[in-house]
This record gives sequence, C-alpha cells and structure tokens, in this order.
Amino acid sequence: SLLGLGWWVTRATAGSAIDAAIAATDARVLETRRGQLADVQLRDGSTARIAAESKLRLPKAFGNQMRGLGLEGAATFTVATGKEVAFHVRTPNATIKATGTVFSARAYPAEDVVTVRVREGQVTVMAKGKERAVAAGGALAVDRAGVMREPSAAAVDEALGWADGYFVTNDRPLREVLPMLTRWYSLELFLKDSTLLGRRVTMRSKLDSKADAITALESGAGMVFGYEGTTMVLTDTSVAARKAVTGK
Repeated sequence: SLLGLGWWVTRATAGSAIDAAIAATDARVLETRRGQLADVQLRDGSTARIAAESKLRLPKAFGNQMRGLGLEGAATFTVATGKEVAFHVRTPNATIKATGTVFSARAYPAEDVVTVRVREGQVTVMAKGKERAVAAGGALAVDRAGVMREPSAAAVDEALGWADGYFVTNDRPLREVLPMLTRWYSLELFLKDSTLLGRRVTMRSKLDSKADAITALESGAGMVFGYEGTTMVLTDTSVAARKAVTGK
C-alpha cells in the first residue's frame, strides 16, 4: 500500500541520515586502549560502558532527536527511557534498536559475528532486511551475511563475559588467546616454544586482575609463567619441571 511504502521510505531515510551523521568528519569519537574500560554519559541520558580496544562514533547532533551511534568493539548500553526517538547502535553486521533497556554488544571489526545480549527490556536486531526481537535474558548472533542465530551459552559467555567482569575462552588455540590477553589485560606474553601455539586453552579469569589471568592461563594451557629479564615468558609445564630438576 502507499501508506506502507511511505512508512518504509521514512524509516529508510532516517536510517540513512544516522549513517551519514556517524560517518561524518565532525562525529565525536570515544575510544579505549587495550586493557582499558570506560564509562561515559551520553547526551540523551543513556550511559555506555566501553570495553577494551573499542570505539563509539557519535554524530555531532547526538541527543534526544538523533539517537544513533556506531560501535566498533564492545560496549554495554543502559538506554534512557521516555524518549520519542528510539536508540540505535550500528555495527558492521547489524543495527540494534532499543527503547529503554540494558544490553551488551560485541562487534570487533576482525570478528565475523556480532553478538548481542539483553539484560533488561527488549531490543530489535535488524540485518539485511530482517528483524528479530530479543527479550531480557536472550542473546543473538549475526554473521556478515546477516544470518541470525541463537548462540550457545558458552559462546555468549566468551563474547560478553567481559560485561560481567570476566575474561573467558573456550577451547581456543593459544595463538588466538595471547592477543586476547593483550587486548583485555595489556599483557605481552612471549612463548618460548612456538610449536605450542596450537595448544587448546579454556580459561576464565577476573577482568580486573592480571595475576588471576596468568594463573588461569597456567592452569588452562599447562604453562608456567616467568620472567627472563623484563620479558614475560610462558614455558610448557613439562619443560619447566625438567629444568627445575636438572637445571637445563
């Protein structure tokens, strides 16, 4: 119908305006470094907790009438209620629309999947012309093709455990885990034996404790942490034990 067409055009025009404002050179950029979390108050009354190595792009006109922003990385949003305009978060794979809710999203550029988890209220996730509502306690994963699926509890814990104060990996090779530890803890760990990079690691550690992360890595990967000069080094447990006995 013409009425339906008018609604779609209005919606598409509004979406294009948000995209253009986010991409504009005068957009405000809020960025965190590795090992850093940041809490920010947004001009519409919402708040965001930005994860490590993440970026928010806010249009210059962001506020009660322009409530769209771009996310690269991860963040938790507590969305202000009682507004006429919905709150939109743009990610490479999907757009998340909320009206008074608490949700977390992970959308690092190098990762194929965007993960959304809702803590309070409800959000609508939109991708490639499709929409899906996600209620409190629910989660959704969206790949680059716009395919939506409900992720496993383990996948959600790994993607968004940071929002609960934890770093989580589930059966990942050490070559992937080491850069993650750099991102979340600003830890630069050197592996003595590169053949161990394929070793699978499952670990869970408190995000605010480097010591807890190192202990969990030692246990989960069968490694021993130490120093060579000022360099932080990981050694296979069996090698470290043999060296302790023989001195070699």
